[in-house]
Amino acid sequence: MYSTSVEAWVSDSHLIFDCNNLQRINYAKSIYIGDHVWLGKLTNVLKGSKIGSGAIVGTHSVVTKKIPSNTSWGGVPARQIGKDVFFVGYNAQPYKAEDIEVHSTYQSDRWIFNEDENTICFDQIENALNSLGNPTEKANYLVELDKNKKKNRFYIPE
Repeated sequence: MYSTSVEAWVSDSHLIFDCNNLQRINYAKSIYIGDHVWLGKLTNVLKGSKIGSGAIVGTHSVVTKKIPSNTSWGGVPARQIGKDVFFVGYNAQPYKAEDIEVHSTYQSDRWIFNEDENTICFDQIENALNSLGNPTEKANYLVELDKNKKKNRFYIPE
C-alpha cells in the first residue's frame, strides 16, 4: 500500500568519483519490496533497499537498508520503531465508538509473515537477474516469479 508522493531511486542523479583513484563509487543498485508493505506519504526508498513483507514505513521516511518483515520504521534515515506488527488496509478515520470495539482484535494471522519453504531471498532474485543475458529474459523471469503468490515468498528475518 503506497501513499502519495512515494519515490524509489535505484541510482543517484549524478556520478560520484573517488578523489584518490578516480573510480566511480555510486553505481545503481536494485530495490526489492515484499508483499503487503505500507509506505507512508512522501517516503523515499533509496538504492539497495530491501523491504520485507508486512513492513510499515512511516510518512516522510528515507529507507536506505534492509527492513525486516512485520516491523515498523520511520525517520530520516528510517530506523526501527516497532516489531511484530502488521496492518490492515481499512480506513479507520470514519469509525464510531462501536466500530473501534468491533475492530480491537484481528481474527486472522493473514498478515503475519514467517520464513518457510516458499520464502525467496532477494539476493537469489538479484543473482538470477544478473545471470540472464537480455531484458526479455529478465522480464520473463520476473513474470514467472510473480506467478508464485505464496504468502511468505518475500519474508526477511529480523
